[in-house]
Amino acid sequence: MPQKSNPISAELAIGFGVLAETAAAAMFRAIEAGHERAAGEWQVEWQAIPDVFQAAAGALAAAGSIVSGLRVFPDRMRSNLDVDGGRIMSEAYMIALAGQLGRDKAHELVYEAVRQSRDRDEPLLEVLSRSVGEPVWTQLGSSLPKPEDYIGEAAGVCDAAVQHWRSGGAKIVTDTAKEGHLS
Repeated sequence: MPQKSNPISAELAIGFGVLAETAAAAMFRAIEAGHERAAGEWQVEWQAIPDVFQAAAGALAAAGSIVSGLRVFPDRMRSNLDVDGGRIMSEAYMIALAGQLGRDKAHELVYEAVRQSRDRDEPLLEVLSRSVGEPVWTQLGSSLPKPEDYIGEAAGVCDAAVQHWRSGGAKIVTDTAKEGHLS
């Protein structure tokens, strides 16, 4: 179907990853020490090591293909997070409110606010602002966590990975894939 964006590269990455894992597992048998004479364990290496490298290279080439065509739409991601009225953040709100209200009270309050938010199709923050009360809301409302607060070091990790890739750090995988060795 022309409208589909088939995940074949993702399927390849997973499949090759499984192959690499099973070939690597054979190496555990190969490291066993025989009693008086090896009974074929070391011969496993002859097949297992090349298999691990070929499968891992295939998984990396497929992952490279995925990343090279990746498109990110932050506005769409944000709208997807907002579809549920902000209820995805309920646990974070509960933890933030626990410092002011106590753990049990915060749990009960947020649990009920989520239910009301869902039943009334209202954003969770609107329901919470009414439920918590003016003094607490004035103090904590603007400092409650936002989804973008939960990305940790993702931006830095991604930037470092892209910089490494652009500097030639991923050259072996991409060159091998271009030469047709991993199809």
